[in-house]
Order: sequence, then structure tokens, then C-alpha cells
Amino acid sequence: MFLAGAALASASSAAQSPGSGAGEAFAVRPRNVLVMLADDLGSQEFSAYGVIPGGQARTPVIRQLALGGVLFRNAWSNPICSPTRASLLTGRHPFRTGMGFAVHVASGHELPAAELTLPEALGMHPSLTYQTAAFGKWHLGADLLGANLAGFDHFDGALGNLGNESYYAWTRIIDGQTSTSNEYATSRTVDSAIAWIDSAVEPWVCYVAFHGSHAPWHEPPPDLYSTQTPNVEPREDPRPFFVAATEALDTEIGRLLAALGPSREHTNVIFISDNGTPRDVCEPLAEPLHGKISPYEAGVRVPFIVNGPIVSQPGRQVDALVQATDVFATVLSMTGMDPVGDLPPGHVTDSMDLGPYLHGRGPLPVRSHAYSELFHPNFSVTPDVHWRLVRDQRYKLIRRLSSPDELYDLALDPDETSDLLLGSPDATIQAVHQSLLDAIDSIESS
Repeated sequence: MFLAGAALASASSAAQSPGSGAGEAFAVRPRNVLVMLADDLGSQEFSAYGVIPGGQARTPVIRQLALGGVLFRNAWSNPICSPTRASLLTGRHPFRTGMGFAVHVASGHELPAAELTLPEALGMHPSLTYQTAAFGKWHLGADLLGANLAGFDHFDGALGNLGNESYYAWTRIIDGQTSTSNEYATSRTVDSAIAWIDSAVEPWVCYVAFHGSHAPWHEPPPDLYSTQTPNVEPREDPRPFFVAATEALDTEIGRLLAALGPSREHTNVIFISDNGTPRDVCEPLAEPLHGKISPYEAGVRVPFIVNGPIVSQPGRQVDALVQATDVFATVLSMTGMDPVGDLPPGHVTDSMDLGPYLHGRGPLPVRSHAYSELFHPNFSVTPDVHWRLVRDQRYKLIRRLSSPDELYDLALDPDETSDLLLGSPDATIQAVHQSLLDAIDSIESS
């Protein structure tokens, strides 16, 4: 853990060096980018966000990542995993990609080949060739070469959830070839990423999508966590095992960062999660049915932290509305690309470059509304279920396919316990409702 802290401190020092603005000429060497995606972890699970007073997993590495970087307080994902993964890698909302729900292997659904992905966009870099790799959980289709076909030079991980397998016995795929791994999945993912980074030619972009802390919650190796777990089957009392898995994830992220060695000083790091915490392991901070696979804040508000040489004045927190889609444009900008001008003409994106919030130069991008959605089945023009979520800085609208709209004042009611549309809403609330409906129409027609 000391090494991880040293690596983070080194990165904070590097953040003060000149020439750290996105899109500027690289004075010394081009920068690497490490994108880390956690699984099933809402922002309330991290002490850096200060939501639950106590009761969280011990996550000192993530806390130091935030203290040495920029923490976004109002970051939205989609309510379930695959749509967020597609949004992160394409910069586009689910209604554009067709990925509105978790991808099941038997469905035959794949991330469409026509979608321009992050590694494919990096291939259009005007001056540099970036090596790219993906590790861990893919969950965007059943093709063994899915990540490779989406543009990654190398893939080492699993197609989706561990499902009926376990963290200690799961099907590992390396560039289309399968084998069985008996190593704890979070540790194996980090081992694979470190091995690739050690041999990669810089600059590189590495996407590490962890299985932690998704079910099944098997007790991690004892040196990776410190919480007390009961002597029961995890399904009988899952929360302690979920916490242990989260602590193990934090420990292994620390090992990954420490393994970067000197390259840490020219590596920007993004940490985010794919959706909120599952309901059966949520702490009781909200209504019982809030959490993953719900349209409420506990289902879509996720950690979003950026650390590295691009950050000036580390330790800041930003209240701007940001989304998982923003990883796409932000990574491109970190490599020196213009996330608009260097892409094909007419390419439609929902991604916003967060660089000005990080390096403090140029006008701040302002998103008036954040958007999220879930629909089932994937690629359906007439889905069985469809939730659209939109919010401005204060109010949030939930629009469901087959039930009344819900409207919440997140400033006064962050746990979404009082629907403002119940009863007889006054003219002010009706106007807010209409403005958010207009925002949905504007986003979906753009």
C-alpha cells in the first residue's frame, strides 16, 4: 500500500509540471491513459464521497486517487452494466448503440460493428500511434474476439459476469482463445494488465474492467481485505462479502498503480463504475427498491475520479453534470486529439471533454442536462421496458414506458422520497416537468 501511495504522490507532483493541457504539444513524452471500470459500486460505497458515515469498505487507494486528482460528485451511468460499457467506449447513449440492457450470451447481441469505439478513434490520431488493450469483463457480446473486433490490440479477460462460475474458477479468454483460470478474478485481471503494460510500447491506452464487486461474492484472498466476514454462506449475509470484495478491488488497484513505476508520472488515470450498488447489498441509505437496475440515484450515481499529470490543483471536487459517455472524449483529449475535429465528419457523440475541469484552462464545458436510460430487449424499437432519466442541476425526471412520470427535487430530497407530480402540482412544478420532457426530446432528436 505504501508503494501505491508513493505512485499517487508522484502523479500529484507531475500534475504541477507545465504543458499538461489537453490537446497541447507534448513537451517531453506522450501520455498514457489508464481507464479503470468497477462493477456494481455506487459512489456511496467510497469514503471519498462521504455519503455513508462509516459502514463502507476501506478504500484508501481510491481516496488517495481523489485527493490527488479531481472528483466529480454528480456523475451518472446507466442503471445496468452493458449500456454503460457501450456508452463509455463509444461516447454515445444507449438509444444510439442499441445496447439498453445487460447482454446475455444466448441472445447473440453484440456491440454493433458500425459503432466507432475508443480504440478505433485512437487509430485516427493525427500524430501518434497508441497501443490499446482491454482486460477483465467485456460484457458487450458473445464473440470470443469481440474486444479485438472492437479495435483493441489485445484482450485478456472474460466475456461477461462470472455467473455460475466463481472468482476462483472462470473461463478466461485471451484474444479469442479460452482456458480456465483458478486465480482470484480481480487479481488475475491486474496481473494481466501489469504484464501487458510492462511490455507495451508507449504511448498506450489500457482499459481495465474489473469484475469486483459484482456477485457472486466469494471471499477474497485474506491479504487483500481487512473487514470481518461471518462464517456463513455469502448468500445468507452478502453485505460483508461485498465489502470484502470492494476492499480487495482497492488493494489490487493500488498494486496496479504501483506497478506503473516511473511511467505513472505521465499516465492519466480515470476511475468510474458501471452502475449503482445492487439492492441486496445496499446500505439502507434510501428506499428499499433503490439501487442497481433502478432509475433512482442509488442506481445511476457512480464514482468518477481523474488523476494524473493533466490535473492542476489536485484535491478538487466538481459539481458539474457528467456522464459515463464523457470518458470517450476525455481520453481522446488526453492523448492530444481533438475529440470532434479528428473524428469522421458528422459523427454524432454524446460525450463531453472534461479536460477544462482537470487542467483549468479554457472555458468550462457546461452540460445543462444529464441523461440515462434502460430498455429491454436490446435493439428493440418497441421495448418491453423503457426508462428515460434526465436531470438538471436541481430536478430529476423519471419517464417510464407504462407508468406515470416521477419528478424529484434532488437539492431538497436527494433520496427521492417525495414525488413532486403526485397530487396537484403547482404551475412551477408543471413548468419544471415540461422543461425536462423537452430536454429528453432535444437529446433524443440530436
